[in-house]
Amino acid sequence: MYHADQMGTSWYPGKEETYGYIRQGNFMDPRDYSTARENEAFLNVNYPIAFVYSEFGCIVDDLIATYGKQKFMRYTKNLCSAFDHERVFLEVYGIDFDDFLLDFRKRAAEVARKT
Repeated sequence: MYHADQMGTSWYPGKEETYGYIRQGNFMDPRDYSTARENEAFLNVNYPIAFVYSEFGCIVDDLIATYGKQKFMRYTKNLCSAFDHERVFLEVYGIDFDDFLLDFRKRAAEVARKT
């Protein structure tokens, strides 16, 4: 989503709209995608899968905006060889992924309030 720049095209919600949905409580933890826990996510949106893709695009955008593209590239490269998301994320970003998601949701809510 991030590299394809698809947010806001076709049925995918744009960045501001996605942040607005997150502010309303819509959110899927990326670790739950394509698992049994996927159905537990609160998604009160017209096109859930389109929202999820846009949400994940916003997460990547936030990682790059907050920590820089170099760290994101190092994270993806290390993840390809380590296959341990939690450990790699902590090593590269110096923050637990759960803490990052909490911070992301706070930032997303602030962006939504500004629009």
